[in-house]
Amino acid sequence: MFDPKDAFAVGMTEEFMKVVESADTVGNFSPELNQFLSTSACSNTMIRMAIDMLDRFLPEGLITVGRKVEIVHTAPSLLGVPVHYRIVLTGIDGNHLHFTFVGWDGLGEVCHGRHERVIVNRDALVRKAQERAGALAEA
Repeated sequence: MFDPKDAFAVGMTEEFMKVVESADTVGNFSPELNQFLSTSACSNTMIRMAIDMLDRFLPEGLITVGRKVEIVHTAPSLLGVPVHYRIVLTGIDGNHLHFTFVGWDGLGEVCHGRHERVIVNRDALVRKAQERAGALAEA
């Protein structure tokens, strides 16, 4: 049986830098704000970093799925600006993995947050989703 504490350690850290592109801006939702980094782009980066940190160490058949996301967008950052991100594994509770996250540009923090992922069996997840879809089709 897989024990997350054998594969992961509290304090594991990943860093990433990304220049804000048009796909990362609020303009995807509000054209008046098309030059600003969006909160959803910050959240997507946090999720991607957590997946990249974890899933490469999981045995065949196991994956992580997101359970909870909390993000606070603290300052604007503009199109073309490099934004640095850091995610830290802060807790392991059974198959639940907890993270903190921060993003910053040359002037300081632009976002921070928390994220929780759960290790699950991929086949069991697909089976459950198909069962739910079948029940909806019958309803």
